[in-house]
This record gives sequence, structure tokens and C-alpha cells, in this order.
Amino acid sequence: MESPALPAPPAPPALPEPPARARPPRFDPPNILWYFGAISATVAAYAVVAGTGAAHRGLWILLAALAFVAGAAALAALAFRLGCWVPGGVLAGSAVALTPAVVVGFEHLLGVWPKHPASTDPFHDFEGFVFAPAAATVAAGLAAFWLVRFGFVLLPVAVAATLGIQFLLPALVTHPSVGDHMVALIVTGIAFVVVGMLLDARRHRSAAFWWHVVGLLSLANGLVYYVGVNPLLPGRPNALWAWVTMLAVGAALVVAAFPVGRATWGAFGVAGIYAPAFHYVDDASGSWRVPLLMVFVGVALMFAGALLDLAGTSWPQRLARPALRPRT
Repeated sequence: MESPALPAPPAPPALPEPPARARPPRFDPPNILWYFGAISATVAAYAVVAGTGAAHRGLWILLAALAFVAGAAALAALAFRLGCWVPGGVLAGSAVALTPAVVVGFEHLLGVWPKHPASTDPFHDFEGFVFAPAAATVAAGLAAFWLVRFGFVLLPVAVAATLGIQFLLPALVTHPSVGDHMVALIVTGIAFVVVGMLLDARRHRSAAFWWHVVGLLSLANGLVYYVGVNPLLPGRPNALWAWVTMLAVGAALVVAAFPVGRATWGAFGVAGIYAPAFHYVDDASGSWRVPLLMVFVGVALMFAGALLDLAGTSWPQRLARPALRPRT
């Protein structure tokens, strides 16, 4: 005898749609112009600061950097006041990205910045003058995110945190090798992905995005070093474990990308599967067979994408339905 069907729970009330100027960023002309304009202005501001010179103990570096940070922060506050959420958040991210210039100006003024910084190696010996800007950027970025709650602000935070960990490693490991830095990069990448997953679990998807991107980039760079295909670090061992790890992580990312709803995972996962497959097929065959095979692999990936598009995002729930049906 079948058990009586339970009444369906009431649907939650629909949330009101936010105003057009407060919606999350999209890939359209206004957003492209906002992001590209802010990024190009930030790069140009760094060029202006670098062109001021270190005269008067770096006073002009400090003043120029403070002027740009204050200008970006003021424009961000004005944009938020006018209800322009995306331009305000992007400008807040620019202000955070300019934080290292302010710290370097202070270091010049205090006499901490070395006269010949090119003669130092912050990846081999701990140098506080390069670690301080990274740490200050992380602190400023987290404070700015607490104020504006805009995900793009966390991009300079994640990048600065990655560099800061690399600069801090010589204080923990005596004269670390390149391999030590790559291991730290892999561990950093894993930790950042975990941070992104925790933010996803709390439905802070825009805040989680850049932790996923920077974390997966760090993880990929560390693995690329060990497989020996990094042109900047030639002659490294062709480690089997790194190829296997890349393939396993790539497959896991592709499978998990759809139920999690992270296209970033899918993109990195496809690359993680494709690179080892290309490597081993190239070793096994060579000549024209490899490019021809990769043509079919690319077409197969397109067919897989079409099938997933037809299935939609509910296919994990469809697979789980038989297990959830009540027994008769």
C-alpha cells in the first residue's frame, strides 16, 4: 500500500528585482566600459606614480599615490550615492589596487625602501619592503569589501595574498627553492578554492568568484611547473604524479561544475583534462595523428556542451530522484 503523499511546502515569496543600476555585473557594453576604464586608469595611475621619481625621500610618490587613491574612493562613494552599484564597486577595487603605491611611498619616506631593489631577491630571502605592500593591500581590500560588498574588490586581495605568501615563505623556510615556492602555490590555490566554496555555501557567489579564479590559477601554475612545460622554468622533471593530479582534478572540476553552477570550474577542468590527454597521446603517436585526434576531441567537447545545455542545470536532481522515491 502506498503511503499518502505529503503536501508540497509553500513556495518562498519571490524577491523583488533590484534596480537596473544595482544588478550584478553582466557581459554587456556598459559593464565592459566600466571595468576596462577602471583597469586602464589604474594602470595609467601606476605609470604616473612611477614617473614622479624618488626625489625628496619619495614624498612625491606618496602624494601622487594618495591623490589617486582618494580620487578613486571619492568617485566610488559618489557612484554609490547615485545608485550606480557596478561603477562604484569597480572604482573601490581600483582604490584597493593602488594601495601598494601608497605603501611604497611611505617606505621611501621612512627610508625603508632600498636604494637598489633590483639587487634583492624576495623569493630567496625575506624582504619586508615587498611583503608590507601585499599585507596592506589585503587589509585594505577586506575593509573595502566589508563596506561596499562588491566582489571585484576581492581580486586585488586574492592576488596580493598569493604574492604575500610567496614573499613570506623565506621567513619560514631557509632559502626556499623554486620547488618550495611551487608547493606553496599549490597549497595556496587549494586554500583559496576552499574559501570560495565556503562563500558559495553562504550564497556569496560574487565574493567567491575571484577566490576560485586566483586559486585555480595558482594550482594550475604549480602543477605546470612539475610537469615541465613552463617556458619560464625549463628543464624541470616531467613528474607523473603532476600529470595524474592534473587529470584527476580536471575531471572532478568538470563533473562538479554543473551541480555547483561554477563555469570557472568547468573552464579549468576542461583545460586540466585536455593537457594530460594531449601529452600522452603525443607520446604514444606523434606526427599528424595528434592534431587530427585533437580535432575530434574538440568536436566531442562541443557535443558534450550541447547535451548539457539541453539537459539544463537540473540533471543532478534527476539522477537523484530514484533514490528519493518512497518505497511501496
